[in-house]
Amino acid sequence: MLQRLRDIVKDDQKKISEAETLIDHNTAKLNVQSKRLKHNAYNVSNCWIYLMLIVVIMTFISLTVFMRMFRKRTTTITYSNKDSKSSLLSNSINQTTINNTNITTTKSTDYISLLLNYANENHTDL
Repeated sequence: MLQRLRDIVKDDQKKISEAETLIDHNTAKLNVQSKRLKHNAYNVSNCWIYLMLIVVIMTFISLTVFMRMFRKRTTTITYSNKDSKSSLLSNSINQTTINNTNITTTKSTDYISLLLNYANENHTDL
């Protein structure tokens, strides 16, 4: 029984010494890799990455400003009934005044005004 315990302790001591050599070997490799990483971290190629990021951000900002400055113009037609006479002559006069005076150009590009403009131009109901 005593011999068996000695063998177990010897095996454990061998495993501990092997683990210590592995630890020493791995720490040496880790030091080499950390030095390599420090060298590569401040390499010139990182400058190009930052330069490209700046170019992309500046392009995005310039596109946004350009889209804000030059919006798509839509025409809005508003109808107003001045009087409700049923003669053809007064209706045609009212329509010509509507077409000549109440057409305004706005910079609105929202979806609802686009649909309303389409309905007004094609004389349809939504």
